[in-house]
Amino acid sequence: MKQYLMLVCICLSLAVHSEEVSVLTDKWSPYINEEGQASGRAAKNLEVLAYYGDFSVNWEYIPFADAQALLPLHTTTLAYPYFYTEARAAKFYYSEPLYFATLTLFYNRQGSEGNTPDLDDTELRFGKVVGNSYGEAIDSLVSNGSVYPSDVAALGALLSNDIDVLPMAEGVMQSLLEAHFPDRSELILTVGAEQYSSRLGMHVIASKTDTGKALIDRVNKALSRRLALAGEYRYSQSPQVADVDIALVKTAEGYPAILGRFNQKNTQACTLTYEDDVFYTIPMGTRVMVLTWSDKILNPSNTDRLYGNMTEESHVLVLNGPHVGKEVCVKNMHIEVE
Repeated sequence: MKQYLMLVCICLSLAVHSEEVSVLTDKWSPYINEEGQASGRAAKNLEVLAYYGDFSVNWEYIPFADAQALLPLHTTTLAYPYFYTEARAAKFYYSEPLYFATLTLFYNRQGSEGNTPDLDDTELRFGKVVGNSYGEAIDSLVSNGSVYPSDVAALGALLSNDIDVLPMAEGVMQSLLEAHFPDRSELILTVGAEQYSSRLGMHVIASKTDTGKALIDRVNKALSRRLALAGEYRYSQSPQVADVDIALVKTAEGYPAILGRFNQKNTQACTLTYEDDVFYTIPMGTRVMVLTWSDKILNPSNTDRLYGNMTEESHVLVLNGPHVGKEVCVKNMHIEVE
């Protein structure tokens, strides 16, 4: 009898957990990844949260603007992620914030001639994405801005100097630059206006019906349970991976062989030489990662006689070829950054 009751309890538990809740969303990397890919940061958090609320998430991809329009017609459906605005709160129930993103204003230093845009300039051209909200402060600033169908289209307009300023979540900007415009990432800078840079909560929203309120209450209860059992998680951010310089090594005039100097005492001290140093012949075209540039590369010279700059050594890691994995010192004249 006890075994039977235990089996019934397990089956009931599985049945409760198998209940699906449809959530309308759209691609917004890195927070919501493309349909069929691994969950983005914010999506994964809602999926984990669902375990604390005894439900599962069924993602339905639809443009954010359409999701808002359709949500009142689908009372058993949620939409996510949305920032809080008073106008939207008048139409939908909001959950507590499930995750956070930092929003700010970006500009193209190529188009601005290197000058930070003056936000009081009445001729400044703003851009925004249809259906997106950036928080009330930024929304009011860009209310008359040019509207674009997607984040990538808006970023393309900024890089083409069709607009001067574009609001966006920092994580989204980084993701778009890496995926679509890696060679132009250094052109995009933040305006730096603190009043228009803020960390905003990402919320689930539901229709203003009894069913919608019950769904939001369920999400909030799951959030409270997770915070109580697992602690605060919403402010964590994936650390940015530092950029590295990848280079090819090549011969130079008067130096037909590329030598990598190695010593057993301190492989990183390219400014020091030892009697027991050994030299590896590095094949031309070998790829290396520059671990430490030499001082004369990093710092300005007070003379245009730069021969010493080119014969000074930088510390590199060999990435392929017969000496792969070795850390050696290579003369700067041999290093050609990709």
